[in-house]
Amino acid sequence: MKFIFLFAILLASSIFAKDEYYTIAICTTSTLDYAKACQDRVLKTQKQKAFIVKKDGKYYTNLNIYKNRKDASFDIKSTSNYIKAQGAFPRNISLEIVEKFNLGNYFIDLDKNIDNNIEEDLYNISLKEFDKQKSPKNELRYRKRALNSFDFDELIIKVNSKTNIMELFSRKNNQENLLRSYIVATGKNSIKKPQGEGTITAISLNPVWYPTSDTKKSFEKRGITLPDVVPPGHKYNYMGEAKLNLSHIVDGNQTYRIHGTLNEKTLGYNVSAGCIRMKNEEVIELANLIEDFSIIYGMNKVRVLLD
Repeated sequence: MKFIFLFAILLASSIFAKDEYYTIAICTTSTLDYAKACQDRVLKTQKQKAFIVKKDGKYYTNLNIYKNRKDASFDIKSTSNYIKAQGAFPRNISLEIVEKFNLGNYFIDLDKNIDNNIEEDLYNISLKEFDKQKSPKNELRYRKRALNSFDFDELIIKVNSKTNIMELFSRKNNQENLLRSYIVATGKNSIKKPQGEGTITAISLNPVWYPTSDTKKSFEKRGITLPDVVPPGHKYNYMGEAKLNLSHIVDGNQTYRIHGTLNEKTLGYNVSAGCIRMKNEEVIELANLIEDFSIIYGMNKVRVLLD
């Protein structure tokens, strides 16, 4: 009876065990040329398949794929002197690498950016779903603030999409005064951009995206696995650390924002889908200033002019 019980445990373990894969790790280099040189040396002495994986800016030259560490360790003993001299060892690898290798890919770039069309769809869908969800407690409203120290009664945000400069003006008695100037990213020249005068309809810090089940299933089919919660700083959370919703509408769509960015290198260029991207520290500064001002004068005293 005891033997049957132990056999049942072992059988269950084998059925539900997670698949693991290994390779023989040979070289780690800083450039693709060095990785290829290593690969060429390996191919001259081995009949098996050598492949390169790029991850986090580094290049890893490997040999074969195994279903367990033991087989990889055993095969190292029969490899060439060159491979042994590199300090070859069994390395655990992901299923993604295995699948790409089995498709005949011998250079696997794990750092490669996702397809531009997929990224644009992710961006647009996340914008809509951000606004369909109930917002958490507004951090802006619950922080300490000074008494009214404003010597103006209107704020004007002016965005020039030709120069990619955003300027913040105060206004009182028909006199405008420049308060801040920001380098921003604006809409691509190939799209229809939001223009004219509008207002800010909502402000939020640290926006979080909760993808719907349909959205997750849709992108799963396209090779993108979305988590249940996409927090600020995540590569699929395009809002950065704050977002300001705009009232502007283009062809029935009201999904335009002033928001932070994950990639500040894009600032100064026409690269967005119509939104205005800012440095995270600057969009937080702007959000706080406008929120403080609106508490006293109302959000209708904040105008946004897009050119």
